[in-house]
Amino acid sequence: MSVYVVTHPTAELLTLAEARAHLRVEHVLDDATIAGCIVAAREMAEHELQRSIVTKTYEFTIDAFPAGAVELPMGPVPAVGALSVDSVKYTDTAGVEQTVNPSTYSVDPYSNVPRIVSASGWPSTQEVVNAVRVRYTSGSPVGAVPYAIRSWVLLHAASLYEHRESVTGAAMAVMPFADRLLDPYRSFR
Repeated sequence: MSVYVVTHPTAELLTLAEARAHLRVEHVLDDATIAGCIVAAREMAEHELQRSIVTKTYEFTIDAFPAGAVELPMGPVPAVGALSVDSVKYTDTAGVEQTVNPSTYSVDPYSNVPRIVSASGWPSTQEVVNAVRVRYTSGSPVGAVPYAIRSWVLLHAASLYEHRESVTGAAMAVMPFADRLLDPYRSFR
């Protein structure tokens, strides 16, 4: 089982101007570093939440269809994000790639962990690695991301920037108050 990003976000959660203002940096010399800190902090938040914060396309692979629903990792942030399944492909018992007809399954984006449910059971697959491949889009438009998540990313991007020369990372700020900002959006399995 694995999931990887096929299409990365077209826009980042925070702008350079927002981050520079928060950091009180008035020059553009560190723009590349600050931009990297924004991406890293957003990715940290997505890892913490196990949710896709900004819209991107994923491919999820498993070796065979499960007996029940196919659970999709990295679902959207509840109430603000969206999830759409682009395709469900599999390697059939003869070794030929097939596409599951979308009319034979339904997508449940509202479960804590989004899932795809087959109306009449999943087809049989060949016993090969990654026989089932689900491509889906998950996340929120940048402007729809809750302020609490944006604040968490801003605080952690600032911490990454301020401690960018730390060799061990031990100097990273511990911010339990900031970490609580993510609690309402966590994925509990």
